[in-house]
Amino acid sequence: MRRRWDYIIIASIGLMAAVLAVDGAIALSNLRQLNEHARRVAETHEVRELTADVLQSLLDAETGQRGFILTGREEYLEPYAAALAQADEKIARLKEATRGNPLQQARVDVLEQSSRKLLETLRDGIEHRVTDGEQGSYEDAVDQAKQHMDAIRALEFEIRREETELLSQRQVKASRAYDSARWSIIGRLIFGLAAVAGLAMVVQRGIHSREQAANAIFQERERLRVTMSSIADAVIATDMEGRVTLLNSVAETMTGWKSDEARGRSLDEVFTIVSEDDERPVESPVSKSLREGVIVGLANHTILIGRDGMRYPIEDSAAPIRDVHGGMIGTVLVFHDVTAQREKQRVQAERARLT
Repeated sequence: MRRRWDYIIIASIGLMAAVLAVDGAIALSNLRQLNEHARRVAETHEVRELTADVLQSLLDAETGQRGFILTGREEYLEPYAAALAQADEKIARLKEATRGNPLQQARVDVLEQSSRKLLETLRDGIEHRVTDGEQGSYEDAVDQAKQHMDAIRALEFEIRREETELLSQRQVKASRAYDSARWSIIGRLIFGLAAVAGLAMVVQRGIHSREQAANAIFQERERLRVTMSSIADAVIATDMEGRVTLLNSVAETMTGWKSDEARGRSLDEVFTIVSEDDERPVESPVSKSLREGVIVGLANHTILIGRDGMRYPIEDSAAPIRDVHGGMIGTVLVFHDVTAQREKQRVQAERARLT
């Protein structure tokens, strides 16, 4: 059950991470679209402004030329000079702003040619005014300038009309992109809150399941402790390293070690046995049980020496402890004091000898 909830929690976290990754990609895509549409709207405004700026400069140049022709005053030539100096730069900027629209690029090319013709016509009129003075005739120059200006106005109208249509389309797309991004954020927020709530529920159930499992283990251990305490034989349990994990009350009395004191110590330190015949140390059956995974009995005539120096003739055996999958997880050593049995055997032998 514990592993199952671990897998569920890990899978839930993995799913949330995957969804967040996809969600982040969608959010990034929406942001890019929104930025792109906003950029195109800005480009449209820029084209409209640049077109109006070019037209205004040329109108100022034409007005200045007329003023100079009528009055001969050179201050009227300032707008013409400014237009002449800035025309190429402004048209170049307009070309750059319309680089993504071939139709507009073609119109800007025509606008550039018409602007040059207009400026040339204005220059010719100014030169005639300088050379001929007030007595000259300038109607043709003015008419030609007007014709060029009318053509430029028509081009400017077409460019602005195109950009107005594009602006309307791009504003609609930008608005849709904004709405999409907004609803996407709201959707992500709702999903995120739901996912967090769901994960919290899964984690809570996992914690509850763990608590139930821990409680069941505790109760099982308590039953085991009570059972072992009720056994007349001494019992010592060890882990796979031969370290003591549990002693029942009989084992505590015989070894002189309390269970809490002995826990984690080597079995050889707690359970000291020697041969009854020569006092030589005897290998604990636990060692062989751990090595071979089988039940092992103790050799006869074995003495247990307690922590307090008490000596007990014992009989014992060790058996492996296995988990639900059959894997070995430790050993259990069961032994008992045979002092009374030995005395009974001695008395019986003595009687037999006397009779």
